[in-house]
Amino acid sequence: MMTAQDVKRYLAELRGHPLESVWIYGGEPFLYPGVLAEVIKISKRKGIAQIGVLTNGYWATSPSAGLRKLSPLKQAGLNAIIISTDGLHAEAVSPDLAINAIRAALKMGFKKVIASVAFIPPRKLSNPINDRSEEIWAKLKGNPHLLLEENPVVFIGRAAQELSDYCQPKKLKAAQKCKPPSYIGGSFDEPQGLEIDPYGWVMICPGFSLGNAQKQPLAKLVEQYGNSGNTLWSIFCSHGPAGLLNLAQEKGYHQRALYASDCHLCYEVRKFLQPYYPEYLAPAGCYNEISRKRQRVR
Repeated sequence: MMTAQDVKRYLAELRGHPLESVWIYGGEPFLYPGVLAEVIKISKRKGIAQIGVLTNGYWATSPSAGLRKLSPLKQAGLNAIIISTDGLHAEAVSPDLAINAIRAALKMGFKKVIASVAFIPPRKLSNPINDRSEEIWAKLKGNPHLLLEENPVVFIGRAAQELSDYCQPKKLKAAQKCKPPSYIGGSFDEPQGLEIDPYGWVMICPGFSLGNAQKQPLAKLVEQYGNSGNTLWSIFCSHGPAGLLNLAQEKGYHQRALYASDCHLCYEVRKFLQPYYPEYLAPAGCYNEISRKRQRVR
């Protein structure tokens, strides 16, 4: 688990770089309320303009419970929140709880309140997950103060293992260029953000490490971006997933006939390459996560 002291150190190391926002996510940040509150306070003291959290809203067991949970965090400096609720999250957390959390955040006047609803692309594809997500979307739409965000599933990690069967696989040619995740923004040449996992791995793309901030100063990793000697990242930035595919094929990788998406192709290639480049394709859990294959519902 990332500690508040880790965050304090990371922000101190980045004091020479302009920081517009800090987002806290997991896992589920509300499982660690003390750490969450302290990270918010540290970020506010550093003058961060936007301090946000991503949650499934499990804690909002009633509208009043939602207000009680969010009130001290707002006072500490939290001003943005994303609540994830969809056909995936509904298996563990009732959408009613997420709606309680959304209503509480709107009532308290957070600067940004987003409801993130995941769909297995394409959205029009009918399956139990998308059908449930559409039901939730219908309940949420129409509120002018709520930002309703469609979140296409990205087929990496456990999502690649458990959800790719729900989509329509297709024959793909590896891309020579791609974009960072939307929450990072920008391009791989000039990303607008980065993420750090609980173990210190610094990433622009999940499972593709630029280094470890618990072993090297974070400022150094940022300043050396693009010139760090990370051979694999250089190949990726210059030639995209196609460059990684060529490298994997040199080492014996056999390309599948069909993939769920471009990200799925890239993930499967990186999964093959991970034993060869464990210091770059990290954290390892992104690639060796034990699948909890769900039963297909028809």
